[in-house]
Amino acid sequence: MKLVHFQRAPRGTTILLVLAHTLFGQIPNPQAMITEALKPFITLRTYRGEFMRTYANSSTKECVDYHRIVMADGPHKRYIDQSVPVHLITIMSDDTIWLYAPEKLQYHQRPFEKNLEPSEITSLQRIASLEIVGASLLPAETLSVNGKVYDCNVVEANFRLNSKSPQVTVTFFMDSDKCLRRVVESGGGNVITTTILSLEPDVQFPDSQFQFVPPSNATRVARFE
Repeated sequence: MKLVHFQRAPRGTTILLVLAHTLFGQIPNPQAMITEALKPFITLRTYRGEFMRTYANSSTKECVDYHRIVMADGPHKRYIDQSVPVHLITIMSDDTIWLYAPEKLQYHQRPFEKNLEPSEITSLQRIASLEIVGASLLPAETLSVNGKVYDCNVVEANFRLNSKSPQVTVTFFMDSDKCLRRVVESGGGNVITTTILSLEPDVQFPDSQFQFVPPSNATRVARFE
């Protein structure tokens, strides 16, 4: 048992002694909580995930939601089914990207571009590579995700690439199993909120998952109207 040292309090003051490791356990370290929550994402390459992402601009007051199911197999194969704000299927395989709009029966082919990678996981990997400037534990919150309710620890932290780069503020919501449920990035007047609806690593996908065969009644276009 650890002893708690304190100064004499004024007469009439009630002092509640909290004995560390005895009554309430060890006080959580916010920075360590972030590091542990981000660790599974650093090497994540093969997975199936469902995400809701909101982009909000404080100056224009514009807010756009994206709901996507992402299937990833290694560094160059992706199947992305986006249902909000428009239905768009993106298939990445090696050096080619196919984009298909089912409602319009239109598809488009283009060379692979790194910036078209699904950002829900790559943004977490980017955050994990940054320097934590400071972190603090905020009041716990309750999240409702896909019909399930999670009691979450909330940690806010400032990150930067180096001493000369601007800082970005990120708020992490972690459930009782220390799994990330929501991440909120703030910087430059923009707020990006990513809610992880589900995530399953190391999924085995058939080769056909990342192959695109245009429907016979679909039209190939140079760009979507």
